[in-house]
Amino acid sequence: MVFHNNGHVRHWYTGTEYYIDEFCIARNKQGLGIGTKFLKDMEQYIINREMTQIFLQTDRNVPAYHFYKKKNLLNYRSMFHLQKKLDFNQMIALIMEG
Repeated sequence: MVFHNNGHVRHWYTGTEYYIDEFCIARNKQGLGIGTKFLKDMEQYIINREMTQIFLQTDRNVPAYHFYKKKNLLNYRSMFHLQKKLDFNQMIALIMEG
């Protein structure tokens, strides 16, 4: 596989946006313009449908982060992620309580 994208349209308080859940290019195909073309095509798709933005998440310590910054995708400094890791027994206990 050369290219993979998994995303969806999301209605949000700031408007309708395209949320990229997963986006990857095979390592041996990176640097050939495939990702750039995808983002340009996605921007046009969004504009044509009067959506407000592309939204995605990535780790700062991976090459994709620098790719997205070069493509003018900006950090939302006001947003952060919350998570709580549960072990299997805790998940079962929560389900049984509910």
